[in-house]
Amino acid sequence: MSELVVAEKTQKNNFNFNPYELALVKGDLSKLSDEERTSYVKSICDSLGINMLTKPFEYIEINGKLTLYATKTATDQLRQIHKVSITKTEANQIGDIYMVTVYASTPDGRTDCDTGALNIKNLGGDNLANALMKAITKAKRRVTLSICGLGMLDESELDTIKDYNNTKATLIKDEANELKKLGLELRKTLEDMDLNKEEQNAFIKNNNIFTREKIKELLDDKNKIFELKQGLKNDTNI
Repeated sequence: MSELVVAEKTQKNNFNFNPYELALVKGDLSKLSDEERTSYVKSICDSLGINMLTKPFEYIEINGKLTLYATKTATDQLRQIHKVSITKTEANQIGDIYMVTVYASTPDGRTDCDTGALNIKNLGGDNLANALMKAITKAKRRVTLSICGLGMLDESELDTIKDYNNTKATLIKDEANELKKLGLELRKTLEDMDLNKEEQNAFIKNNNIFTREKIKELLDDKNKIFELKQGLKNDTNI
């Protein structure tokens, strides 16, 4: 084999993913900016019909990858949106492991099942009762994500993941908390301008105000908010 062929083969195997490819193909959001991450999460929420403003997803870093996990808000909304019905629940115990299998279906005839398991060794009383209920909850959330086509972690599974690095995820969460604080300040400003909650949601969505930078920009320029508000009124006749 010539040196040229070897070099070409080596070059083909030397993949160089850009940040968007890392997010879409490898599920790693760490290389995206906060605005790009917000846009990524918004796209997921839009595709599923989930309200992004209810914080349906949180960040977690596992094996060097910053990824998303679904919160209770996400699974509750998915169950309602897709009319997921829990059809049967089975419980079994193998040694110290208590397992619950939950079966689910949708109106279009699709069915699925998934399992939630917990170690109940040395548990008794309220601790045991809570563990049994948690296993049921975990199974319900897992089957909801599965039947809706989402292969991601549910928040009830986090305590079973050993040695995950939450440092970067904590930083992202701090950014999210700042975003939430700014969002509340923006909503208070809109409320003072006589916009109700539905109109506030329309204002935020129509003007794509989902990042800290955009909210800060508006809060620093109240005249701009007034102009956008007038545009909203003209578009919706409110």
